[in-house]
Amino acid sequence: MVDSLGENSSKKVIVGLTGRVGSCVAAFLLKKQGFQVIGVSIVTNINDNFEDPSFYPKCHIEDLDKISDFCKSLKIPFYATDAKTRFEGEVIDPLLENKLIGQANSSCFNCTDMRIKVMYEKMKKLKADFIATGHFCKVHKNLDSDEYFVHSNNDPESDQSYLLANIKNKYLKHLMLPLGELR
Repeated sequence: MVDSLGENSSKKVIVGLTGRVGSCVAAFLLKKQGFQVIGVSIVTNINDNFEDPSFYPKCHIEDLDKISDFCKSLKIPFYATDAKTRFEGEVIDPLLENKLIGQANSSCFNCTDMRIKVMYEKMKKLKADFIATGHFCKVHKNLDSDEYFVHSNNDPESDQSYLLANIKNKYLKHLMLPLGELR
């Protein structure tokens, strides 16, 4: 279906929204490019878990209403999904185990991996074509092997490719990173 918006107008993309600038800009850019954008926030914990907001992890979503209002302003649907149990099992438990045995902390990698999987599941349920995040990096396809890989951002100061380094090809082939060329 090609119309005045172009060939992207028939493609749906799930954008992981955290309420921070990067994910909001990603949703805005994809909407401007003509994609059917659907905002999704992945709730992983409740504010009562922390004595002080300064202890919140960077992936913590503080204000779902703010994200919902942003989606209304873009005129896109918004869904929040509860992943608290999954977050505890796939991120917090391994973090605590690693701390107890003196191994390196891999919680950001585990969290990113878990969030990509949740978004992929939502993509399938909502019959979308892609998932997108506000990470500053790129995904490229190797034309010889038909595999996808993460590539660094043009600006080493803002590069976040390391966070997506362990994401499987199954997910990478559906992943859009609209901030990959930006600083």
